[in-house]
Amino acid sequence: MARFKQQYTESDFLEVLKGDCKTVGYIAKLIGCARSTAVLYLDKLKGEGKVIKISVDDGALFVWKIVKE
Repeated sequence: MARFKQQYTESDFLEVLKGDCKTVGYIAKLIGCARSTAVLYLDKLKGEGKVIKISVDDGALFVWKIVKE
């Protein structure tokens, strides 16, 4: 028996990322998940080449953006 049920999908994150760049905190807020959950999904999407992570202010902040096809 599975102990945890998946609540979010990659599509949820890709939908939120449409438009301008967004921070992890903002993405998590829009989706309604924990920041750590957002980081896991975003890192997975980055590994798949679907999103990019952009450094702002010499690495003090990062924003995420969908890779244009």
